[in-house]
Amino acid sequence: MTSTQQTEFHAWAARPRPGWDSFDAGDWAAAGPRDFSDPFVDAADSSAGDSSVIAGQGSTIRYQTSTWTSPWHPLDSPAQEIIVSFNATTPGHSWIEVQIQVSTDQGTRSRWFTMARWCQKLPDPYHPGWGGAIHRASIDGQSDPCARVDTDTLIAADGQALTGYRLRAVLMHPDGAPERPRITLLGAAAGPDHTAGPDDTAGADSPAGSDGVSPAGPAAGLELAVRPLSQMVHRGTAPQYGGGGESWCSPTSVAMAMGFHGVIEPVDAVVPETALGTWDHQYRGAGNWAFSAAHAAAHGLEAFVTRLPDLRALEEFIVLGLPVVVSVSFRATDLDGAGYSTDGHLMLVIGFTDDGDVVVDDPASHEEPSDDRVRTVYRRDQLEEVWLAGSGGVVYVIAPPGSPLPPTRSRDHRRSP
Repeated sequence: MTSTQQTEFHAWAARPRPGWDSFDAGDWAAAGPRDFSDPFVDAADSSAGDSSVIAGQGSTIRYQTSTWTSPWHPLDSPAQEIIVSFNATTPGHSWIEVQIQVSTDQGTRSRWFTMARWCQKLPDPYHPGWGGAIHRASIDGQSDPCARVDTDTLIAADGQALTGYRLRAVLMHPDGAPERPRITLLGAAAGPDHTAGPDDTAGADSPAGSDGVSPAGPAAGLELAVRPLSQMVHRGTAPQYGGGGESWCSPTSVAMAMGFHGVIEPVDAVVPETALGTWDHQYRGAGNWAFSAAHAAAHGLEAFVTRLPDLRALEEFIVLGLPVVVSVSFRATDLDGAGYSTDGHLMLVIGFTDDGDVVVDDPASHEEPSDDRVRTVYRRDQLEEVWLAGSGGVVYVIAPPGSPLPPTRSRDHRRSP
């Protein structure tokens, strides 16, 4: 199964890749002071069910702020969904907000939507000087006549299509504090409504075989040496975070990719740390796509979320030595050998067999608490189906800065929609 519904990813970066733009293309501005109260505070005891809960407001703190705003980015094709990615560091008690404004085919422009309030470390109620400034969170409940926010995804309003967007980063540090946040990448993947499902026809760049499945390509027979980690090893660990390891598929997949790239030790102990580092207090989970990429980037990698049309396109990353996290959903009967069903799950693609079937490190490990049960081979046609139908082909691209990526298109984006 190959999707003809293409996703366009574009980014602005401190060190832009071909087809991206530099931050010099946007506008930096001093925005002055802002008083902010964290809407999450640490629970007095673990019986609250989450280490941080909505309980009124935290103390009001005055922050000095600056902003970077991108130029308008017109889309090649109208879109229904946009996923924003960012890479940043937030030393001390600094933090960032990430925002988006969109234009529609009705000639209207939306309000500014906040997609993330983010910092690397969570607050430490016992040692405030060691922790971060805020409890990182997405902000649900945002909508206007143009669009609405669903955790990590901006979705067009019914009957409208998105024709362009611009992004904004708001950088904040406490009044008088020397530490400053730094943003190194801000980008977005714009594409169709993924719930409509993929087309059973060939894409322009990835022709499907006669059975509708993308053909095996240059990664056939290649497998990357990734240390497998099982989320099920941590079943019951830190239940205040989504019930514990049983729900930590995204941080476990990210931890495996980070371990492969050498920025953390690829051992079981890093999985709870990664879950904590990707936790979204509004969503109450560790599966926020943008937060997952941002966590990897905060450890010295470059990471973003996009969608790919099929496994043939994903093979290009394997050829370049980059394992890729994929988002899937399926019933047990949809994926031979999985042994479980899921409404949403992430796993790491690490290679392909000679016949083109997919070698993955599946952190669910057939629901057994064993790293030895993580490496799995899934049928190409079945995995492609549950990936494209489940998330529209969402992937986390996690790579060392400056390492080669498959080529992207380049054109002049500096005009208003």
